[in-house]
Amino acid sequence: MVLIKDDLTLEELQTVMSLLKEGDSTYEGVVEAVHTLLERPENVFYRDIGHGRVMWVARNNTIICPRTPEPTAWYLGGCRWKEYNSERGAEIDVRNLARGMSYKWAILNLMFSMMALEGRAKIEEVSASRMGGGKSVIFEPNYNTENFSRANQPLSDLEKAVLKDKVVPVLHGLVQYIFAPDMGTHCGHVAFVEKYAPHNVACLSLERGGSGDPSLITARGVYESMLESVVYQLDRDGLNNLTVVVQGLGKVGSFLIEYIIQDYPIANLIITDIDRVKVAEKIRVLKARGINVRRAEPNEIYDQRFDIFSPNATGQTINPSTVRRMVKANRDKKLIIVGGANNQIDDRQAGRREEVEGLLKKSNILYAPDFVVNLGGILNLIYEFQPLKDAFGGGYNQERPLGVISGVRAILKEICERSNRLGLSPQSVADRLAEEQIARWALFNGFGPDELIARGYLVDLLPKNS
Repeated sequence: MVLIKDDLTLEELQTVMSLLKEGDSTYEGVVEAVHTLLERPENVFYRDIGHGRVMWVARNNTIICPRTPEPTAWYLGGCRWKEYNSERGAEIDVRNLARGMSYKWAILNLMFSMMALEGRAKIEEVSASRMGGGKSVIFEPNYNTENFSRANQPLSDLEKAVLKDKVVPVLHGLVQYIFAPDMGTHCGHVAFVEKYAPHNVACLSLERGGSGDPSLITARGVYESMLESVVYQLDRDGLNNLTVVVQGLGKVGSFLIEYIIQDYPIANLIITDIDRVKVAEKIRVLKARGINVRRAEPNEIYDQRFDIFSPNATGQTINPSTVRRMVKANRDKKLIIVGGANNQIDDRQAGRREEVEGLLKKSNILYAPDFVVNLGGILNLIYEFQPLKDAFGGGYNQERPLGVISGVRAILKEICERSNRLGLSPQSVADRLAEEQIARWALFNGFGPDELIARGYLVDLLPKNS
């Protein structure tokens, strides 16, 4: 289990949050330095792990972490184990994912900081969210699903061998990277790694004293963000009589549907998934409960009449073509996009993100930034850290993350109001809020603009036998 060491006090937190105010030009240089710093990782570690496999670990930013005589600059992000077109593609992915984790951790820390000063969160929750952004990738050549387990299945001999003989030594060498599940990995991989690197893992199963599957909490964060978006964009309280598109019927999408119909049974649903059998079964169950629901083909989902579009499957689905299709089908409506998928806006080409954001603004579509909406996953996992177990009864208690995830609404409200006031996209405003929060901790930890910029970009080659 991760060993969190932070003696932060409420009085110190008050100081931190007063170090930077919106529009305060005195510290503008620090915020800009943080923005520049986040564009490149503090370190990228590379290791050839044999048989064509390579492992990348990116530490994007740890400014937010405590500075003590014994640094506890933990950085956390899941391990993605998959095939890529090239090693370069794997490196680009790990760098981008690690940067996204820095922003997500900063927003979570901002949320808890605000709540703690209002008496709605404990200082231990603020401390546990002082985590650096990181990510790891295992490049698997010629990926064969027969060699890899799914969730709740025993690991294959190949998985065990790679984790024990190759991945664990990397974790021992890096010390402060926290291994967690991502695409191609699950709680079973975490449990196996814990045997050999007990302080370098997160998201253990409930049976092993961890926080388990975060999907329920993530879906709750999507739901709370949806409610806040409706208030701001449509000036409505609730979802009854609105039409919600749910793209993807995985765990998050399925839990989201349950939250919606539990509170708003006369909401209208349109659902889609690449698994037609799953869609048919979901419709059968929902109609038996009296819910107004219908299906749409995956490639036709953008052409439906709706009020809210909720992407909860793969990323990169919000692009110029899909936005134009949504607008064409809903010319007389103010639309909302809010979902749990990662990297929803397609930014794989230079200038693409700016083009999409321009279309969204022109079409009066409210886009709720994904790394804010889906932060329930990392929020959930901090409750398996021992200081939070001690603070909330001695063990992981799901009721606490389910209760505090509503704090995301205040963050989203600030994003929407600042976006409207400054004429910036919600994504840009969310980025800025995260950068400001990191800048506060930079100042509190004694970093000035010059020192921040001097933190260089490094690629460390970890030899095979280190």
